Amino acid sequence: MKQIQNKKAEMSLTVVVAAVLALVVLVVLIYIFINSSQKSSSTFGSCEINGGVCGSNSCSTTGTIPIAGVCADKNAICCSNAKILG
Repeated sequence: MKQIQNKKAEMSLTVVVAAVLALVVLVVLIYIFINSSQKSSSTFGSCEINGGVCGSNSCSTTGTIPIAGVCADKNAICCSNAKILG
């Protein structure tokens, strides 16, 4: 009878260790996913990806219009490549 109880305890310990390892792997994978998605979201918001050009002066002097986009230089403005007609 004592031998059966020892196997049950052994099996429970194995299950607990496997569950802890699985949890650690899950946390690491979530961290990697969140970190990489933050990098890609900043890339998709860049001025060049949106079809613009970063400039230090206003868009009106170049005959273009401002568009949504993030420039590397925080003081720069993202202007479209299309010229305003008229």
